[in-house]
Amino acid sequence: MTRAGDTAKTRQQLLTAARALIAELGVASATVEAISRRAGVTKGAFYYSFTSKEALLAEVAQSLRVDVVPLAADLSTVSAVELAVALQAAVDGSRDALRLQLELWLYASRNPELRALLGAAARDNRAGIVERLAFTDDPAAGLTAQSLLIGVVMLILIDDSLSTAELAAALEPVMAAQRTPPSGVSP
Repeated sequence: MTRAGDTAKTRQQLLTAARALIAELGVASATVEAISRRAGVTKGAFYYSFTSKEALLAEVAQSLRVDVVPLAADLSTVSAVELAVALQAAVDGSRDALRLQLELWLYASRNPELRALLGAAARDNRAGIVERLAFTDDPAAGLTAQSLLIGVVMLILIDDSLSTAELAAALEPVMAAQRTPPSGVSP
């Protein structure tokens, strides 16, 4: 393998190790030493691949895209039960990725560079949600839907006792309001 191939492989090993450690232990515990050890490389190889832990975190954040609403159609055609089932399935299939995302969000709240990166990703995600809303292209509606979905996903992630029926009952009034355009707005 060439030197460039070795470097690319090392970078990938470090990124994989960082994702796993952050999801497992949190950003603070995912030290350069721990990431290097998990990747099976030296600290020198880490610093050859990344200038700092923050540079590694930025690359991890850029590569992280967790779609917690894996629904093809617009959100106005989905029932509350269908959305609750989809959200539970998405969480069950992405627990480590969601833990990683939450850890990075918390870290980004104290790190302006990472906050800018993750803020841009959140805006992109919100624009995608607005595209799924049938009656409006209002960014405020996208922000409301995004906030609700993030909250529900976080609750599913931490509360194993939540049932599909409970989630659907909580989502139904919000979804019913979302399906009914505000007065003066045609569907």
